[in-house]
Amino acid sequence: MKSYRFFSCLCAVALLLSASGCGNQDTESSEADAPAVTLESDESASDSYSAMVVTSSGTKNTTISSVSTNVSGSSQKSASTGNTTQTTAQNNTSAGGNSAYNNSVGQNNASQNNNNSGGVSQNNNSSGSVSQNNNSSGGASQNNSSNSGSNQNSSGNSGGSTNNTNNNQNTAPKITTAAPEATEPPVVDETIYIALNGSSAQVSDSNAVSVSGSVITILQEGRYEVSGTLNDGQIVVNAGKESKVNLHLNGAGITCSTAAPLYVYSADTCVLHLDSGSTNYIQDTAGNSQSSAILSKDDLTIKGEGALTVIGNVKHAIKGSNDVKIKSGSLTVSAVSTAIYGEDSVQISGGTIIIPACKDAIKASNMEEAEKGFVTVDGGYIDVQNAAGNGIEAITGVTLSGCTVNVHSAKKAINCDYQSIAEGCLITY
Repeated sequence: MKSYRFFSCLCAVALLLSASGCGNQDTESSEADAPAVTLESDESASDSYSAMVVTSSGTKNTTISSVSTNVSGSSQKSASTGNTTQTTAQNNTSAGGNSAYNNSVGQNNASQNNNNSGGVSQNNNSSGSVSQNNNSSGGASQNNSSNSGSNQNSSGNSGGSTNNTNNNQNTAPKITTAAPEATEPPVVDETIYIALNGSSAQVSDSNAVSVSGSVITILQEGRYEVSGTLNDGQIVVNAGKESKVNLHLNGAGITCSTAAPLYVYSADTCVLHLDSGSTNYIQDTAGNSQSSAILSKDDLTIKGEGALTVIGNVKHAIKGSNDVKIKSGSLTVSAVSTAIYGEDSVQISGGTIIIPACKDAIKASNMEEAEKGFVTVDGGYIDVQNAAGNGIEAITGVTLSGCTVNVHSAKKAINCDYQSIAEGCLITY
C-alpha cells in the first residue's frame, strides 16, 4: 500500500513538471516558425527604467531580459541559452557606462537577429547606426559602433571571443572669437572758446579765462579760439613761464586805445594761428601806452592759412622781446616805427608779408649776445613798399635764401655788416 502511494506521488510530480514546462524542449529555432513577439515600452519619470512587456505564442521559450538605463551605470541585453530573442530597443541612454543598446543621440537605433548558443551578445549603437547579425557560439561577441556608423559583423567560435570596436571621437568644435575691431577714441574738443561781443567777451571756461570788462586774460596753457570783435579792449596771455599757448584767430578784430590789443605777458611760447579762410585784424591807437599793437615778452610764432592785418599807430606793429617767427599766413603789417621787430631774432620761413609803410621794415637789435640779434629769411615772399628807414636791419647778420624780398626804402635795403644774400633773393626798387 505504501509503495502504491509512493508511486502515485511520483506520477503526480511528473505530471506537474510536464505541465509547467520543466521537461526537455525543442531548442531548434528558425525565423519562419518563430512566434510573434511584441515589445511595449513603459517609460517612467525616474532616472532609470526597465520596460519590456512580452507577448508570445507557441511552444518555444522566448525570453526578453529587461533593459535598464542608469546615468552612471551600464545597460545590457542578455539572451538565455537556447532561446531566440528578437527585440527592438529605442531611446536607451547611458552616460559613463557600457550599454548593450547605447544610443547617445537617440535616433533610429535597431538591433536584429542575435542568435546565441551559450554566449552573450552585446550591441552598442550610437548616433543613428544599425548593427545586424551577431552570431556567437559558446563565446562572447561584442560589436561596438559609435558615431555615424557602420554595420559590424562579429563571430566567435568555440569559446573564443571577438571584439570589434569602431570609435570615432568627436572633438569639441573650435570656437574662434574674433577680437573686436579697434575703434578710435572719440575726438575730444579741448578748445576754449572766446567770443568777443564788442565791449567784452563770453568764454567757455571761466577757470582758464577771466573776463573783466573789456580785458580778457588767458590764465592757463591750452588751445584757445578767438572770434568776434572787441572794439576797445585787450587780450592778455598770462599763463606762466613754462606754458605753451595756442591762440587761434578765427575772424577776430581787436582794437585798443590805451594798451597793446594783444599782450603776451607770461608764457614759454605763444603761437598765433591764423585759421584757414579767416580774416583778422589787430590795431592800436594813439593812446597806446605800450610800444606795439602785438607785444610779446616771450617767444612769438605766427602761422596758418588765414589773413592778419596789424597796424601799429603808436610805434611798432609786431614786437617780441625774444624771438619772432613767421612760418606761414598772409600778413599785412604797417607801423609808425618798425613793422616786425624781434629783439633776439626775426626768423621768416614762409608766408606772404606785405609792408605798406613803416620806418624800418624788419629788425633785430640784441647787441649783448653774439648768437642773437640776427634776421633770417629762408622762404616766403616779402614786399616792403615804403620804408622811411631801412628795409632789413640786424646786429649780427642777415641771411636771405630760398625767398623773394622786394625792398623800396629811403635808406639801405640791408643794414648789417654781415650779410649772406643768395642770388636772386633780394630785389630793390
